[in-house]
Amino acid sequence: MNSKKKLLRPYNATMVLLDHRGEPQMYLEGGELVISRVETEKVIELAKKAKTDEDFIKLGKLMYEIRSKQKKRKPQFVKN
Repeated sequence: MNSKKKLLRPYNATMVLLDHRGEPQMYLEGGELVISRVETEKVIELAKKAKTDEDFIKLGKLMYEIRSKQKKRKPQFVKN
């Protein structure tokens, strides 16, 4: 995939998240919940271990905490 051609969208407000090779990994339109790698690792670890309702409740509480922290942060924008 020729990433340079795909990334040049002059009137589109889509943010492109790149992988370690510089290739597009995902396109963000706005309003998405983006969490840190540390938080992602915690969520994945709990999700893999979850077997009981109590485990899934813990996972839900973690996601609620992550979302609550994010809602309190000021939005960050990149200037063109």
